[in-house]
Amino acid sequence: MQLRLIFIGLGIVVYLSMACIFGDKKFRWLNNKIQI
Repeated sequence: MQLRLIFIGLGIVVYLSMACIFGDKKFRWLNNKIQI
């Protein structure tokens, strides 16, 4: 259970870092929707 949460967390971090690097409109829309 905890390992799964860690992998999900890492996936979110990687996704957000990619969003920052590429700055795509889709990523911005998703970031606004998620807002961690």
